[in-house]
Amino acid sequence: MTIPYEVTIIGAGPAGMASAIQLARYGCKCCLIEKDTLGGSARCAWKVENYPGLEKPLTGIALMERFQKDVSNYNIPIINNTVSNVYTDENYFHIQAESTTIISKKLIVACGLIPRDHHYSWIKKLPQNLILSYIPACDIPSYIHSIAIIGGGDAAVDQGISFSSYGIQSTICFRKENLTANTCLIQEAYKLNLDMRNLHIIEDANYNAPYIDILFTNGKQLSTHALNFCTGKKQYFDFLPPSFIQQPPNGLYFAGDCIHTHDRHIAIACGDGISAAMHCISTKE
Repeated sequence: MTIPYEVTIIGAGPAGMASAIQLARYGCKCCLIEKDTLGGSARCAWKVENYPGLEKPLTGIALMERFQKDVSNYNIPIINNTVSNVYTDENYFHIQAESTTIISKKLIVACGLIPRDHHYSWIKKLPQNLILSYIPACDIPSYIHSIAIIGGGDAAVDQGISFSSYGIQSTICFRKENLTANTCLIQEAYKLNLDMRNLHIIEDANYNAPYIDILFTNGKQLSTHALNFCTGKKQYFDFLPPSFIQQPPNGLYFAGDCIHTHDRHIAIACGDGISAAMHCISTKE
């Protein structure tokens, strides 16, 4: 019989890694399940300067590398897989992934958020590898030299700054009268002479290799190699039974952005993760 973990954590962003590190410090046998790269959406941050204890600002990637080092130092198992289903029996959670089933006494869900769906008819006409959303600059394919960022909030401007630092020509396309990003980001964008345009909503787009030709509802046009949508995120709990959301069973905890949908901050996520870990520790048999 497979020896169960005391705690399994779904998601290895700031909340998930903070949970795992805290659990490991207390000697709990735990594991992380992550379908992508460790660090989650925090890897997209151009600069993190509001996280306590930093001597100087770091990129999101650099900060997440420090988290990963701590995870490695505690020898916490990392299972690179996608969770498809979770169910319980009288004693354990059974976490079904693509190639394995993990058995655990307790479960922490720190899966973050996913980009909102975009149901535009013109999207189907474009190569899907050129439709991006909330992506770290270092992960952008080398054949993309210009990118139109759709959105005007913090994420859009942050991504524009980050992309430009990698030499990618970035155009922020926003539909409201003004950008809604925080003042610090907007000031930095102006310092860098970032291209920011009030272009309203995309009416149509066509692919004429290697460019995507975009037509906006105000009649203006733009040609670019790729689109990056920064127009909001949503919760994703499809791998959990609906009853788990409505009335979480004993031993199930949520942490990070997946529950703080409007207060997305690395420090908040870490606090959530540590809090969930301490609940698991305090109820340890």
